[in-house]
Amino acid sequence: MIQHQWFKTSTTSSVQRVQLPRDFEGNGYVSVQFLRDPSSDEIFISPLSYGVAAFSASLDARKQPLTLNVPREIRPGTTLTMQVTPAEASRVALLAVDEGILQVARYKNPDPLAFFFQKRMLEVQTTQILDLILPEFKQFLALAAPGGDADGGFSRHLNPFAKKRKPPVAYWSGLVDVGPEGHQFRYAVPDYFNGKLRIVAIAVSPRRVGTAEGATEVKGSFILTPNVPTMVSPGDEFTVSVGVFNNTVGGNGSIRLEAQVTSALSPSGPSTVDLQVADKREAAGEFRFKANAVLGPAALKFVARRGGSEAHIEENVGVRPAVAYRTQLTLGRFEGATSAVPLTRDMYVEKRKVEAAVSSVPLVWGQGLVAWLDDYPYLCTEQLVSKGMASVLLASRPEFGSVRNRSGASPADAYSVLQSRQNDSGGFGLWASSPETAEFPTVYAAQFLLEAKERGQKIPPALLTGLDDWLARFASTPAPSLADGRWRAYAVYLLARQGIKPASALSNVEQELSHRYAQTWPGDLSAGWLAATYRLMQRNADAERIIAKVPWSRQKRDLGEEIYYDPVVHDAQLLYILARHFPTRLSGVPATVLEDLGSAASGNRIDSLSAAWTLLALDAYAKAAGDAGKLRIAEIGKDGREHALPVPAGAAPRADLSANAAKVQFSKEGALAAYYSVNESGFDRNAPAAAVNQGIEVIHEFLDLRGNPVATVKVGEEFLVRVRLRSTKRDRVPQIAVVDLLPGGTEAVLELRPPADSSAPGQDPAAVRQQARTSGLPIGLPDKSNWVPQHADVRDDRLVLYGDVGKDAATFVYRVRATNAGVFQAPPAFAEGLYDPKTNGVSLAGKLEIVKP
Repeated sequence: MIQHQWFKTSTTSSVQRVQLPRDFEGNGYVSVQFLRDPSSDEIFISPLSYGVAAFSASLDARKQPLTLNVPREIRPGTTLTMQVTPAEASRVALLAVDEGILQVARYKNPDPLAFFFQKRMLEVQTTQILDLILPEFKQFLALAAPGGDADGGFSRHLNPFAKKRKPPVAYWSGLVDVGPEGHQFRYAVPDYFNGKLRIVAIAVSPRRVGTAEGATEVKGSFILTPNVPTMVSPGDEFTVSVGVFNNTVGGNGSIRLEAQVTSALSPSGPSTVDLQVADKREAAGEFRFKANAVLGPAALKFVARRGGSEAHIEENVGVRPAVAYRTQLTLGRFEGATSAVPLTRDMYVEKRKVEAAVSSVPLVWGQGLVAWLDDYPYLCTEQLVSKGMASVLLASRPEFGSVRNRSGASPADAYSVLQSRQNDSGGFGLWASSPETAEFPTVYAAQFLLEAKERGQKIPPALLTGLDDWLARFASTPAPSLADGRWRAYAVYLLARQGIKPASALSNVEQELSHRYAQTWPGDLSAGWLAATYRLMQRNADAERIIAKVPWSRQKRDLGEEIYYDPVVHDAQLLYILARHFPTRLSGVPATVLEDLGSAASGNRIDSLSAAWTLLALDAYAKAAGDAGKLRIAEIGKDGREHALPVPAGAAPRADLSANAAKVQFSKEGALAAYYSVNESGFDRNAPAAAVNQGIEVIHEFLDLRGNPVATVKVGEEFLVRVRLRSTKRDRVPQIAVVDLLPGGTEAVLELRPPADSSAPGQDPAAVRQQARTSGLPIGLPDKSNWVPQHADVRDDRLVLYGDVGKDAATFVYRVRATNAGVFQAPPAFAEGLYDPKTNGVSLAGKLEIVKP
């Protein structure tokens, strides 16, 4: 309280004066309370009335004169000079931003004095202790915040040859100490910008604050607006239209427009055109180009000239191949002095990576498997964990340093995404946090966290704590199938490995296996997990008795078609269990086991889970094996000449192969067998010449809005893409991924859907559920489709769909829009089983012509 006084009034209004202190500044409140005279006969008047009014004092003493001098008009591509002069030594910040951006954002200029002297409530404070009661609350808020790039290291199916985006026109000086003599700030305005720049300066001294505003119009003689496609493929021919706005007054003659391109593009017509454009009017010129076999952003520069007036602008288009990125592994073993392995792929030089490694232990295969996982394009929770498992092994294996950080992924990236997918029960959703827990991926994630913790990685404690509670509850539930019993035995093993005694859960698993699956469980991998649990609990006799009966995959006849269990996973997990808990039994491992693991990778019969488990098994196996012998690598060129490659010292030396290599030759000294790995990663030059049907038939078509097939559309028109899928060998293929690359000169049309309303009378509940599933997808037309993917990922140049398909044709239809005229390749659509890569299909490639209206 600054001042108070009593007064008396006998009228309905009164004027009172209050003396403020000389140093008062900012805002204040006047509070007035009226007490009715106790002797008054006006008994119906309230005995107490009050009112509060806010007021503010002048802030002139805090305002500093600040001068900002900027030119009224400049040309694009020149340097903008801004002179700022404060009245006294101050710290100055200056910004210059495109006025269009500020208008869209409804940006208001900063007013520091209004901020520091804003109205305050009557000292009402609100406090909370939720973050003290729940320590993870802050983390939850951080994860719930929009934006961020926790998935950044694991993003796939991005176009690596995307066009370069022009940055917005914005300048920020930072804080600069400026004296009364002033300071000049300089900003090189991009040559592609025409418009108004808003310029704001703020100066702060110990006692005063000053602000100033100015504006500069960036105005070229001609304003060029090219319409360039987002992406094209080698061989595509396309038209680029360039709008030319004549910003001059009183000029005569035609405006010459010229196109200049790099080696990635070739002109298919004249490179210049003369335009007659009246003052303050616009005309358009057209150029036609063909994309060459040079991948990456291809620059196009357009120059308009007339007399002494000139304007230019540079754009670019992404030249990307018409096929998806692919990694091919060749793993093998040789006992002779040398072994030559042919290279099988003809790839573009850009993003090509061909490397070979050799070792006396099979862990060398791990380099290729890590590279394969690094390039793996899909990302459900299991696949996320498998990629994270590779990054954990990278951190603990120096000999894998050659492939480390190729994608920038780290275990911390996986932890962050897992935190976002964990639900209230402690489990994980398959694609995002969901009340429906994905059981096997959750158990598998627990092992990933344990492997990381044992290798010295720092994992979020709350992540594993909640997961352990879920594991204990899960292992105590009934097992409807042998696979469910295997997962529960796996969960009990992971609890025991942490020193947790899961007595009730272990008892439940023993009863479920012995009562429900008495004949089959001793030969199943569930017996392997149970034996490892007994070994951890020092029940050695039981452990040895059980593990001795678990066969390798070649001896089993009951391996069915399970998503998370196949011969490779069985052998890799059994090898891991033996190497970690029964090392004395490694000498009895048949040589065919390692051969089968290697041939599965070489034959593209691995998926993310089997690749990660093979890595874990080889890592554990290598710790019990020795290393000896001198090893060499050479490449044999296409001309037949042999060239020795320098290889570093270490347990698994590796070397990069040149584009001229046709074969790679490995050699060794000594009688021991050696193991090699060849990794061929990149983009194939040629798309498949015919459709591929290896268990999945894929048909890709373009339709008009009436459903008729089309091969020609007009610029600006919307048309349909129909992808039809069908299983040709089995009744159902679970969890497939469909990758559909868009042709150049087109863009996908996203759908804005209203939420499904289940309360509308007369609606079929099944149809409402179907609509609810579809409304969660950003793309697709439900009325023309009979297949609803479980997940859809829309990128700038492709669409990726995930779901199950059966023998009946599954149809998915979505809209696209034609943006540029030309003749474009229509890349084939590709489908593959996420856990059965040998089941795949590729549609026919085609052509799409886009013409002017």
